Amino acid sequence: MLNTPTAVMATATAYTKVRSIGMPAAYLTAAAYAVLVARKDTTSPLACVCLAAVVNVLGDYVAVAVYGGGSVGAAWATTAALYAGCGAFKSGSFRFSPTSRFQ
Repeated sequence: MLNTPTAVMATATAYTKVRSIGMPAAYLTAAAYAVLVARKDTTSPLACVCLAAVVNVLGDYVAVAVYGGGSVGAAWATTAALYAGCGAFKSGSFRFSPTSRFQ
């Protein structure tokens, strides 16, 4: 279709498969971010995003530089970072009661 080399297509397919594993976490993180910002809490999302960024950078270093995982290693690091950020949002969002009012 686009005359993409087979080697590139195989790598891109593997990368996309791994990244698709992180999509549920990406959607949940986006929803949690919206809820917290709507409740006028901007510091919790910032902390969660910073945690995810640190996990991503460290994961990229370990997966790519140390273990030589290439693009698939980077995809696994990003997926791990998405779930780390999602977990941080989940733990941070439970301090609000569902019946709390907007101020």
